[in-house]
Amino acid sequence: MHVPWKNCPSAWAGQYTGKEGTPTLVLEAIADDRTYIWHSFFGSPGSNNDININDRSPMWIKIAEESFPKFTYNMSHGEETNLYYAADNIYPDFPIFMKSCGDSKDPSIHYYSKRLEAVRKDVERAFGILQARFAFLKRPCLLWSQEYVHDAVQCCIILHNMIIEEEEAENEDSKGSLNDYNFTVSEHVRPSYDIFEKYLENIRDAQSYHKFKIFRDHLIEHLNNFKRAISKQ
Repeated sequence: MHVPWKNCPSAWAGQYTGKEGTPTLVLEAIADDRTYIWHSFFGSPGSNNDININDRSPMWIKIAEESFPKFTYNMSHGEETNLYYAADNIYPDFPIFMKSCGDSKDPSIHYYSKRLEAVRKDVERAFGILQARFAFLKRPCLLWSQEYVHDAVQCCIILHNMIIEEEEAENEDSKGSLNDYNFTVSEHVRPSYDIFEKYLENIRDAQSYHKFKIFRDHLIEHLNNFKRAISKQ
């Protein structure tokens, strides 16, 4: 999501101006189907594309530190703990990125792509709710300091998550408590040497195309088995 920055210093305007035609600051976020935001990274210049922002994100440091919440879920082939992100086709074929397969004629692959694209809309819905709740994020920002803009945006995200937690507490049919996990405000920090070495090791493991293909096939199989089970009911 791009936050317009009206009072961007003139010397920085070219760097912060992208496809929007005006200086902006980019918000990267990970959200679930309840629009609860688990990770955010704000402040990248608006001229960056998704891959450039992803390269700068402290998300990779969290993965190296294994500080992300741990999830265990069941699939057709058994229990799985692999963390992955629903992404578009601009991202590389890594096991950590699950992407749609385009206009495949295979019904099972077509169904997988359809479900994945539906899940990807959750983060867009989260951005829309943020902008509807906080007009600050939609209108041109009049703050001069990038640090002040960063603090204001993170405040909006924390308030947004607090609203969801309150609604969950009032809902007796809730899927589960969000208080089991900790949301932390992400900043671009320099990792230690040991963490950086572990980071490189995890990235090399994550860049295995073979693992990507195996996990994607398992995910396609699981979704289609689930679809058949529902149709029989």
